[in-house]
Amino acid sequence: MRRKVQVWIVATILIMSMVGSLVLTIMFVPRSLNLDAKDVSVGKAVLPSERDGASAVWDGKNAYLFGGRSGTTYFDQILRYNPSTDTITVMSAKLPAARTYVSVVWNGTYIYLFGGRVNKDFYNQILRYNPANDTIRVMNATLPDGREATSAVWDGKNAYIFGGLNGKEYLDQIVRYDPAADVATLMNAKLPGGRYATSAVWDGKDAYIFGGRKGLTFIDEILQFHPATGSVKVMGASLPSGRDVTSAVWDGKNAYIFGGYDGRLATEDILRFDPVADECQVMNATMPSGRYGTSAIWDGTNAYVFGGVDKSTSFGQVLRCNVRDARSASLLPLLGTVIIVILATFIVIIYVVVRHFRRTRTKDVPPVRTKKKRP
Repeated sequence: MRRKVQVWIVATILIMSMVGSLVLTIMFVPRSLNLDAKDVSVGKAVLPSERDGASAVWDGKNAYLFGGRSGTTYFDQILRYNPSTDTITVMSAKLPAARTYVSVVWNGTYIYLFGGRVNKDFYNQILRYNPANDTIRVMNATLPDGREATSAVWDGKNAYIFGGLNGKEYLDQIVRYDPAADVATLMNAKLPGGRYATSAVWDGKDAYIFGGRKGLTFIDEILQFHPATGSVKVMGASLPSGRDVTSAVWDGKNAYIFGGYDGRLATEDILRFDPVADECQVMNATMPSGRYGTSAIWDGTNAYVFGGVDKSTSFGQVLRCNVRDARSASLLPLLGTVIIVILATFIVIIYVVVRHFRRTRTKDVPPVRTKKKRP
């Protein structure tokens, strides 16, 4: 009976040790291992001129890029990029004036553009571009004042425009634009602090706003804006470091954030933000070099990243980023580590058990008594 109890005790210890080893291994494997590098390639198509600060949007078939700059040269061009043919077309229509760092949304029929800047002139205009007939119109509604480097999302009915710089102050404003009524409304909801050069995505229910800058402070916050309640929330996850002039896309499940400037360097990072898990992870895949002031779209299969600058060099590249299929190939090293820990634990426990039973048997065997011979 005593021996059976000992066996059950040892078996329980063994099982608990194996489970504990598994849990500890999973806890201490770095989260950065949970993503595998994916394909990032440079397309054959190049922009007509290298540029940063262009804004891009996807209409279901093509990407359209608006404006931008290269050094002190500002562009009024509208470009069309076709991913299936990897070609760029300069459209006949032009912006009313050259400008950089506008924000854009697509409502299913038209593309709406908000604000922008050329030199020291900040625009409050709202523009409407019709891809079907290549025409552009200045709307009657305007932003509360001129501003650049806002970010914007479309919720199916309204556009929401976040923050920006008006030349004097960094804005914490959220502006709602209703295209049907052609009315721009300054909302009561505000960002936690003024900021510009953010990027934003829409997940079907909420907007997520990434990073930005206020003065010399580079922001690492990820914000959630819920239009139904007008609430703004700072997420638990944050960017790896404060950064501005990123670009971002939404693939139906995650947001991907590209590049940015952290006050010292242009980063080549590609980040993945999962709003359900509230996690932001650095992908193993990177852009060919650090850059900021890019623009990006999602075509349903890949992300395409356009242009950018690295403080001194502007880029005219179009990058194709196959990030959606990122898989946990690093599960292999994870499982290998788990198996090694479990085997090591098992060997140690077997050794201890064997020694224990040997000692027990030694104690249970009665000493051999020798009979004394009578004289």
